[in-house]
Amino acid sequence: MSEVTVAQAVHIALDHHRNGRFREAEAIYLQILAVEPNNVDALHFLGVLAHQAGNPQAAIESIERAIALHPGIPEHHINVAGPYRSLNKPTEAIRHLQRALELRPNDPMAHAALAGAYVELGRMDLAAPQWQLLLELEPRVAAHPSNLAVYLERLGKLDEALVMCRRAVQIDPKYPPAYNNLGSVLNKMGRLHEAIAEHERAVELKTDFAEAWINLASAQQESGQIGSALRSARRAAELRPADATAFRILALATEEQGKLDVSAQAYDHAIALLEEKTKAAVAGERNDDVDWLNRLRVLRAIMMPPVYTSMAELEARRAQVSSGMLAMHARGVRLHLEPEPAPVLFQLAYQGGDDRAIAQAYTRLIVPASTGDPPSRQGAGGKIHVAFVSRFFKEHTIGRLNRGLVAQLNRDEFEVTVFSVGDPQDSVARFVKQHADRFVPIAPIVKPAREAIERAAPDILFFTDLGMD
Repeated sequence: MSEVTVAQAVHIALDHHRNGRFREAEAIYLQILAVEPNNVDALHFLGVLAHQAGNPQAAIESIERAIALHPGIPEHHINVAGPYRSLNKPTEAIRHLQRALELRPNDPMAHAALAGAYVELGRMDLAAPQWQLLLELEPRVAAHPSNLAVYLERLGKLDEALVMCRRAVQIDPKYPPAYNNLGSVLNKMGRLHEAIAEHERAVELKTDFAEAWINLASAQQESGQIGSALRSARRAAELRPADATAFRILALATEEQGKLDVSAQAYDHAIALLEEKTKAAVAGERNDDVDWLNRLRVLRAIMMPPVYTSMAELEARRAQVSSGMLAMHARGVRLHLEPEPAPVLFQLAYQGGDDRAIAQAYTRLIVPASTGDPPSRQGAGGKIHVAFVSRFFKEHTIGRLNRGLVAQLNRDEFEVTVFSVGDPQDSVARFVKQHADRFVPIAPIVKPAREAIERAAPDILFFTDLGMD
């Protein structure tokens, strides 16, 4: 240190740091601090280096020391937010990022990090304004409309989300998250083949993109491409072995194949991962992981084979399902209807038994969605307003059975609205769109779907998918 000034040493260390020579950079930062323990630059960059090396706690301690010595540098507040987020402390990250924006308003990096921290806090509503502002500050950055699309999708505003995804792809045709988010939106619109193509594009551009592999597997599973779904889910599990989502899809796909033993193992693995992840959750506390854990427990409990070797086996399985539900109720497992509807006891209707006790036990697990009394009105000109709700008004038995009813209800007496979960484009869907007075695509997200139906205020609501969805 005697041969160079401290300022020169900082410059040399930064050159090592920027070129990936982390060990050399760290050694010089420590030498500087041995001479000047309160050197703000060395403390700050040593903290940045610690975060890059996977030691967020050391990063926080070093950068917080720099901030205490010189609290008016926005970069320090921005760079300490990352380690806090790594330690799942978004509130602390938000505090620093807000301070950074006080010091330097409209800093794109701070706004982007603040949006991410709000998402981690579960406040997508607060993240959205950050993305909106980033669209103005950096209109040529594909990440901003792509991230905003995720928020719009969760609100059920699928048309707006689609526009944002298309905008992101137009800005940067080689940005994988834009295609992944576009696929997710198309999936919720019921356009599964298009969704699969977009997810495939995402993993072509980034072969280790675990989230895109998961979404691809989900779309393939929903479209009946079980073999492809299994391959995609296994690839996701290789890339992200601690993520329960890939194992959930493996469980669903193998269950559809009738391989219940394999499916049970996948469910058990996913449940174990989420139980480990939610250990710190307070009893009765809700968050996304707790909700998914409870949902997986229920899916595991209601697994039933489509074919049985004897009535004794059938009755034993039904008794097992019923007792499993009662046990879950006793331990406080609850199913919330947001963001997704509850799983369906699909097999029961084909067994010819009395399903009342099982259905009642299942219902006790479900927390009803909070809603007020919907407004009531008659249709235009005193007509009776009939609304159909279905996921299957397309090339499906439900669509083919009900399209004539939609078309032939006497329009002198009835006004007809169809709420379609998704926006299918096949011949049955086109027929229904042509003959309904209104065709309203809704997302498979309970809250915005319910609100859309309440706004329409039908006199009669006909849910065609009872027992199926």
